[in-house]
Amino acid sequence: LNDVSNALETELGESQSTKLIWKPTTTTELDLEGMQKLMKLIDALEDDDDVQRVTANFEASDEIMDQL
Repeated sequence: LNDVSNALETELGESQSTKLIWKPTTTTELDLEGMQKLMKLIDALEDDDDVQRVTANFEASDEIMDQL
């Protein structure tokens, strides 16, 4: 990571931050009930002071997102 960061900073200038992130390669489509449960879980995790970051690999249709 450090070598890549240094090379990019040489080409593009100094960055604000550098970090590794988890990015899913597959996603899971959720229905309304699954999304409601997942959002409760994510909210609970984000409220926990010991949790630094929450990531997920879900997809939901626009219709389901509008119902939340």
